Amino acid sequence: MSVANEDLLERASEAVSTMVEKSVVILHTEEGIYYQLDGVGTRVWELLAEPISLEALIAALVGEFEVEESLCSADTEALLQELLERRMVRRVGATR
Repeated sequence: MSVANEDLLERASEAVSTMVEKSVVILHTEEGIYYQLDGVGTRVWELLAEPISLEALIAALVGEFEVEESLCSADTEALLQELLERRMVRRVGATR
């Protein structure tokens, strides 16, 4: 199931993270799986500290980085989908 613009997402409570140099390292405490994000992925993780929609995430990233909205949207949705599948992120509702 893909991520809709209005889906509210946040970090899963089982996903603990720490910064290591310029990357974030995430551990899923129940699965014992490590995951590492750097660059824009690190910023996405920071923004997921509070419930946020895909639409708001993309707007924030386009405002902070030099990237076309269509590319940002595709890449961000793909990252969120992967984080959802790995249970690092969870859906908490919808904005509408």
